[in-house]
Amino acid sequence: MKKICCMVYVLLIALVMSGATVYADLNEKEYYPGTPVITYESVTGNENVEIYNVDGNSRYRYWYDNSGTNTLNKDYNDYTSMLEKNKWVNCGFDQAKDIVTYSRNGWVIQIHRGSDNTSVSIAIFKDHDGKYEVIDNSVITVYINGESVYFDVEPQLINGRTMVPMRAIFEALDCEVEWDNDNQQITATKKEDAVVTTIVMQIDKNSMMVDEEEKILDVAPTLVDGRTLVPVRAISEALGVNVEWHNPIQAVDIYDEKANTTVLYNENDDTVNSPSYLVKKYQHAGYSKNKGDFYTTMYAMDGRTISVKKSEVEAYKKVGWYANRSEVIQTLYSPNGSSKEVYKSEVQAYLNDGWYADRSEVIQTLYSPNGSSKEVYKSEVQAYLNDGWYEYPVDVVYDKNGKSTIVKSEDVDAWLSKGYTTIWISECFACNGYGYCRVCKGTGKTYGNTRCFGCEGLGMCTTCYGTGNIFWN
Repeated sequence: MKKICCMVYVLLIALVMSGATVYADLNEKEYYPGTPVITYESVTGNENVEIYNVDGNSRYRYWYDNSGTNTLNKDYNDYTSMLEKNKWVNCGFDQAKDIVTYSRNGWVIQIHRGSDNTSVSIAIFKDHDGKYEVIDNSVITVYINGESVYFDVEPQLINGRTMVPMRAIFEALDCEVEWDNDNQQITATKKEDAVVTTIVMQIDKNSMMVDEEEKILDVAPTLVDGRTLVPVRAISEALGVNVEWHNPIQAVDIYDEKANTTVLYNENDDTVNSPSYLVKKYQHAGYSKNKGDFYTTMYAMDGRTISVKKSEVEAYKKVGWYANRSEVIQTLYSPNGSSKEVYKSEVQAYLNDGWYADRSEVIQTLYSPNGSSKEVYKSEVQAYLNDGWYEYPVDVVYDKNGKSTIVKSEDVDAWLSKGYTTIWISECFACNGYGYCRVCKGTGKTYGNTRCFGCEGLGMCTTCYGTGNIFWN
C-alpha cells in the first residue's frame, strides 16, 4: 500500500475585505489529509469564508460584510471556541506574536491575529517533532503507518469494537468513497496497481461485501452526531493491512509493514512491544524502557538488602525495612582517630570494643601557654602534654623579679592579688630603676647650663619614661 499520509499542500486563500484577510499560513509546513480545509467564495455585497471538514460538509461559516459589522475579534474568538468545543487542547498563547496554538492527536492549528487587528492567518499542520504534543490516553487515536489520523468525531468503542468516521478512515486508506443516502449505503473502492478492492456497507447491517464475498461484522455501521461510524478493524483487514489494538493507551495501529519496536515495562511486570511513534503514549500511561524504574532497594538493620517494587515500599517499612541506607548505618569513632560505618545491629559490639558513637567522645581540646588551643585525638593527648600543652586553659603570671609561673586561667585573679602580674615588669636597665636621666641626674641640664643631650632636657629616663620599670609582655 502506498504511504497513507502523503504530503499535500493547502492552497493559499486570500480574502480581501475592508482591509481584512484570511489565508493559509505560508511557512511551507506539511499538510495532510484529515485536516479541516479552508475555502473562500465571494457573494455580492458580502464576503464568505467557510471552514470545511474533509467529508465536504460545511461545519463552520463566518460572514464578513463591507461595513465591518462582524469584528475580527469576534471571529477570532469564535474560531478558538469551536476548537475547544471539538476537544482541541490549548497549548498556550504567544502574546508577543499574538498566536494561539491548539493541539489534538498529533495535529496543530495555529491562529495568528495581526497586531493591527486587520488580518488573521490560520495554519494547520502535522506536529512531527512533538513540540506541541498533548497526550490524552482517554481518547482513542488511530495511526496509519505511524501517522495519526484526524477525525472531526471522536472514535468510539461500541460493543468492544473501535468505530471511526467512515469517510476519514477510508480516504486515509487511499479509498474513494460514495454515499448512497437513499439506501444508507457506503461504497469504498481502492485501486492499487492492477488490484481493485470494493467494500459495500450499510447502516445497521451486520455484514459487508468485500468484492463478491460477504463478511460478518461484530458491530454494524451506525450514525453518531450526523457521522457514519464504521468498524476500523474490519475494513482495515478487508483492505489487506494489519491492525493492532493497544488497550493501555487506547490506540489503533494500522500498518503495511511492522515498524521497529521498543520493549516497555510497567509496575506489574507487563511488557509490550511498542512502535516508536507510540512510546510516548505508553510512557504517559506509566510504562518505561527500564524495568528497574519500578524497583528500589530497601535495607535492613543487619545489613541485608532487597529489591522491591516501589508500590510495595510502605508495606516493607512496616516490617522493619528502610528505604534509605543512611537509616540503617551509623558512624563510630576510635580514640586513634579512625572512623567506621557499621550497621546499627553491630553498634553495641563495637561500643563494647572501645569505639564511640559520638566523635566528641574521642576528641580532646588541649591548651598552650601562648593562648592557642588544639583538638587532638585522645590517643595523642599524652604526647602533647609532654610537649608543654595542658588539658585546661592556662595563663602566665610574673613576680616582681620577672619569674614566670604557668597557672590555670581560672586562678589568675588569685595570683594577681598576691602581687603577680600577667606582664613581666623588670628594672629599667638604662636608669637602674631610678627613673631619672643618669647623665644630668634629673636636672635636664649639663655643664654650662646647656640642655642635656641624654634626655633632651626632660630630666627623666627616656627608656622607661620615668617609671623605673620595663614591661615585657
